Parts: sequence; structure tokens; C-alpha cells
Amino acid sequence: PDPTAMHTVIVFVTLIASAAAQCTGNDHPNCNSWQRTGFCTNNGVEMVKKYCGVTCGLCTTDGFQTALGGGSNLAGCVDTNANCASWQAKNQFCTNPANSNAMKLQYCCKTCRPSVLGTKTTTAPPTTSTVTKCDNSKLKQECDAAKFPTTDAKDLTTPIKPTAGTNGGLKCEGAQKFVYYGADNKVSVGKELICEGNKLTVVAEDNSKKDLGTSTNVCCATKP
Repeated sequence: PDPTAMHTVIVFVTLIASAAAQCTGNDHPNCNSWQRTGFCTNNGVEMVKKYCGVTCGLCTTDGFQTALGGGSNLAGCVDTNANCASWQAKNQFCTNPANSNAMKLQYCCKTCRPSVLGTKTTTAPPTTSTVTKCDNSKLKQECDAAKFPTTDAKDLTTPIKPTAGTNGGLKCEGAQKFVYYGADNKVSVGKELICEGNKLTVVAEDNSKKDLGTSTNVCCATKP
């Protein structure tokens, strides 16, 4: 007899003994290999939901049933831990954002179901973000000698450090300047990089300002 097959049978028998009719969102680590051997189609729906619901397409990672698994029908939802009521009373287990929905439904499905489902159905629509799109602290160097042939190639890897400039933006260290492509598609040089009106803007040597638009090809370099 195949020892691997015998081991699989023993594991499945153990799982059947404790199977329950609810999604957990946390699949057994062997689900991918079990799926290849027919676990999703050769076993009862309740057992599949309990141990490989996500892998087999019956459950979501938050512990909810998919349309294939029965939609929002969680009639078999039960608490698997006797302390759920006290956990909720003392520590707000069901409403604590530190606990995932999968964890709540896995251990305290009956107790937490109202708050979990309420969270799913009363989520406020996204609001317009007030975070600026122009973030000097996250500038990336994406220029190279091929694009900027007039720059000193050995200096193209010099990091842009968030050092405050005269206009409150960034400036390069030492004698280096910001090198970028201008509107005329020619290499230009600036002394400071700032955010202005949500746009990445370079301050030229004469203090004039040039909008870089969506350009990311800017870096600190030495230009002869």
C-alpha cells in the first residue's frame, strides 16, 4: 500500500471528525496539494468550507461564503470557544480592529457575526484623499547616463537627501544640481525641487520655476 495515501486518509478522517458548517478564512496549509487530489470535489461542502474554503472557492479570506459557497447564508455559524461572550464583554473581541474577521468568525462566529456583517454593510464610501500627490520624501532616482549624456555618469547614483532648501524643498549635496528633461526635451539643471500646487516643480538657478509634470527622470548629478 502507498504510505502517502494512507497518511492522507488518516488526515481526512481526523478532519471529518471535527468539521463544522462555517467558513474560517484560514485554510489548512496542505489545501493546495489536497485540491490537486480532488479534495474540493470529493468531499462534503461543510468539510471543504471548514478546511479549504478559500482554496476551493467557497469562502473568502474574511470568513464569508462566496456565491458558490452559499452567499451570505451562515446558518451553521456557531461559537467554537466557550469564552466568546466574556471576551466580547471584557475586551470587545468582535469589534476590535486588531482582530481579523477571519479570526472572529473562526472562534466566535455566532457572537461576532452581527458586528462583522454590520461592518461589511455599513462601510462608508471612500472620501477624496487630502494627501498631496507630490511627496518630496519619496523621490526616486530613475535617470541614467544614456538619457542624460551630458551628466557625469559616476555621480548619477548619489541619493537625493531631504535637506531643506531656500524654498522649503529638496536640494542636492555639495556642488551637485538636479538634472532633468525640460519641456524642450533637452537636459536642464535646477537647484531645488519643491511641491507646488500638487505638482513636482524645479527651481532654476535664476529662481524661475518649472513644472516637471509627471516626469520622474530627475536626480542629483554633476553637469559639466
